[in-house]
Amino acid sequence: MRLDEILPDRLREGLTPAERRLLARVADGEEADFSAPDEGQNDPTQGAAWGPERTIRAAFLHWLCTDAQAATCVPPKGIRIRGARIEGPLDFEGATLLHRLSLIRCAIPEGILLTDARARRIDLSGSYIRGLHADGLAVEGDLVLSGARLENPNGDALSADGMTVEGSVFLDQGFHATGAVQLPGARIQGALVCTEARFENPNGIALNLEHARLGEIMDDEGSWPQRGRLRIDGLEYEGFAGDRTPKDARRRLEWLRRQLPDFRPQPYDQLPGSSAGWAGRRMPWRC
Repeated sequence: MRLDEILPDRLREGLTPAERRLLARVADGEEADFSAPDEGQNDPTQGAAWGPERTIRAAFLHWLCTDAQAATCVPPKGIRIRGARIEGPLDFEGATLLHRLSLIRCAIPEGILLTDARARRIDLSGSYIRGLHADGLAVEGDLVLSGARLENPNGDALSADGMTVEGSVFLDQGFHATGAVQLPGARIQGALVCTEARFENPNGIALNLEHARLGEIMDDEGSWPQRGRLRIDGLEYEGFAGDRTPKDARRRLEWLRRQLPDFRPQPYDQLPGSSAGWAGRRMPWRC
């Protein structure tokens, strides 16, 4: 049984050249790479100019990721796409993605909806996404947004309230969010990696980690939001990791000062080496 043989009639009509190529590459266990030879034509923020040879309909991709019969034709490496434009909103709300999904340096101008979805591993590295909504998402492996560009300046660039990730979450290597990154109540068993990241929101909070539970935090000073743009009250984590991550008291206190101006004692108590109930008294670290 082949993917092109079981493709529904509603999707067979209007099949793009990119979709035909994708079916063949997935069946062979290979990445479908639609990148242009000229690297200057591969900027996902300019994906509106990409033609049908690089266009995949959102409904087509949804079928490929969630249809049980199609899943039997997809090798364990999963669905791997590079340099394509996704046409239409990519709506996986409440769905189960049956294989790993990688959308590398893709243009997704109408956003992704993953609310209450289930997935094995999702990699959106280097992609341009006009809003990623993932409240209640459950991921068995990693959620990778390395180098991704998320935009929603009048709302949430990334909304992942109560998300559960058994691996790590990567917001690094040039990750750039314009709009709020909301992770309140998230559960991340591995690390939250935010090195070489930018969190910007001209209209309010840039990064919200309230009441999240993390394994480790990996970040750098350049990735910290501006003062008054960070929320971490109730955040729990095991510690800081990575060679570039500040671990001394002076710099971590500066991180805490990026919060809203109203004083909350819990983030100070949570710092490694602090005394429970410190709440503004002398820090028991050497600076």
